[in-house]
This record gives sequence, C-alpha cells and structure tokens, in this order.
Amino acid sequence: MLYSILIKTEKILIIFEMALHPLFNVAQANCRLDYRQRENRAFFITIFKHIYFMGQKGCSRTALEFCKILLRFAAFLNNFF
Repeated sequence: MLYSILIKTEKILIIFEMALHPLFNVAQANCRLDYRQRENRAFFITIFKHIYFMGQKGCSRTALEFCKILLRFAAFLNNFF
C-alpha cells in the first residue's frame, strides 16, 4: 500500500514539474508560491506527502532536501528570511 501511494505521489510531482515554466528555477531565491492561493495548495500538499513517505521509507536525507524545497516555496516566510 505504501509503495503504490509513493509511486502515485512521484507521478504527481513529475506532472507538476512538467507544468512549471521553463524559467522557473528552484535554486534561485526569487521563486515563491503562496499557499493561500487555491491553485498552489495541491503542490504543497503533494510535496509534504512525499516528504512523509520518504521518511517512512528511510530516506531521511531526501526528505530533508524536499523539506528545504518546500520552505523555499513558502511565500509566507519572506518576512523571516
């Protein structure tokens, strides 16, 4: 069961990656997504679930890297960084 859910979340992340603009770069600090906008919530929830399943699988380093990506996207944290 966990394996099939993990595969589905990975497929959803690939679909989201294909939908992003080619100039959208996660490595730059200027890319922000607002969770309060309804269109962005599915992206945040999918990344969060992927972090959870990676932790369950024992891939803590991968979960940490995805957590860093999630924090980079969070627009509400602009005031703190």
